[in-house]
Amino acid sequence: MELTILLALTFFLLMAWLFAKRGQNFPPGPNGLPIVGSIFALLNNPFQKLKEYADTYGPVYTLKIGPIWVIMLNDAATIQELFTTRSGEFSERPKLIADVTGFGENGIVLLPSGSYHKRQKKVAMSLFRDIGVGNEKFDHLLRPYLDSVMKSLPDNPCIVNIENVCSETVSNIIGGFTFGDKVYNDNSDVSQEIRKLIRQNFENNPILIVGNTYLPKKLCSLLGHFVDMENNISKMKKLLKRMMESHYFKKENKHQLNCFVPKYLEEYATSHAGEELWGNSKEENQLVGIIIDFFQAGCETTAVSLQWLLLLLAANPEVQTKIQQEIDDLFGEELPSLQQKSKLNYTVATMYESLRIRPSAPLGAPHCTKEDTTILGYQIPAGTPILSNLLSAQLNPQTFPDPHVFKPERFLDENGNICNLGSLLTFGTGPRTCLGEQLAKSILLSIVINILQKYTLRKKSEGCVDLSFQHGINLLATENELLFSPRTSQMDSEQG
Repeated sequence: MELTILLALTFFLLMAWLFAKRGQNFPPGPNGLPIVGSIFALLNNPFQKLKEYADTYGPVYTLKIGPIWVIMLNDAATIQELFTTRSGEFSERPKLIADVTGFGENGIVLLPSGSYHKRQKKVAMSLFRDIGVGNEKFDHLLRPYLDSVMKSLPDNPCIVNIENVCSETVSNIIGGFTFGDKVYNDNSDVSQEIRKLIRQNFENNPILIVGNTYLPKKLCSLLGHFVDMENNISKMKKLLKRMMESHYFKKENKHQLNCFVPKYLEEYATSHAGEELWGNSKEENQLVGIIIDFFQAGCETTAVSLQWLLLLLAANPEVQTKIQQEIDDLFGEELPSLQQKSKLNYTVATMYESLRIRPSAPLGAPHCTKEDTTILGYQIPAGTPILSNLLSAQLNPQTFPDPHVFKPERFLDENGNICNLGSLLTFGTGPRTCLGEQLAKSILLSIVINILQKYTLRKKSEGCVDLSFQHGINLLATENELLFSPRTSQMDSEQG
């Protein structure tokens, strides 16, 4: 009996030692506990803890989450070198994350690197340009949505739930861009359910998503805020397939809309000698995966970025006044075109500063090594997950002096032109840069210009605007209400 207990104890200690054993030449980092690693240390305030580790261990450290070793990158120079200069070694996506979240090898964001990924991204970017992203056509696409959001805002000073306004406005824009207004509006119940599922996904503790690659879902839910992403993604796929079958696969509805899905179907038929996409299960799943990317990686993150931008403007009234002055001087009450918006350098710099200080997805999208390689002299085996800690990188005082001060001027040179964007990593860098970067920036800029032409944003009560955040996959704002005051010369002078 004693021998059995002794053998069992020896086996347990051996396994604990093996699980805790760092790679022979891995970067330094916290050892964590046997078997579970650092997961318990990261259940509460994970971003704060990750920053503390960065302060202790430097630009690169190793983090153990259960049996998985994860490399954390914490400064802009290292992230740029690995994901841009050495992208061939570091542009892969970890299959474990794709599987546990329910994406599999579909979409674009988590699609494995290679020729298929390159073609899918190239097709999507071509269709974006065809629809109007990045040119004057996009102004006409946006106009109805901007008019709608402005009509929904009060004529008198009123407290506005900016979380709802941002979420609904961006969702309507992305929905119209993807499906066309009629299809999206005719399926409002489906769109609302998808928005709810996506919000649930992004409230997840990001560490538990990694943990779910080896821990049972029930245990993850006991440890912290955890939602079964795989189940939610499965629900979204069914909803989207049902919606598309109802609208796009009838003869009278095909290829008639200036939006993504019909154009994607048309492009597929053209490049496949007239073959229809629907009925090819692999290609059906790929299209559905791209749409989920649009809503999950595009809609939600853009809405969160817009909410942060409005909050930061209310918290920094002197910045808000400068933007209003710039808009007034150049355009008055006229609505600037896309080309004209590029002249609003201070406004554009403010958008970049907001994206710097509050990146909506603070860990970016996961990468992994494609082959055995090195980072700063450390040996890293193929398949090792890599995360970029954007909060640490973009709040690094060596890159951005006084990093916690909201200062749009850091993105302006001595002549007032935009500069210093190389260290802004909110949309990623290298071949895996966010597909929707141009779309997101156009939406943010257009909405903010329209709002600040007519309103001044203030905190809803005495005290400071709450700029604290909740810890999810996205950096969710705690504050969700602001006072919108219609602009008058008297009000503006009082603000000044």
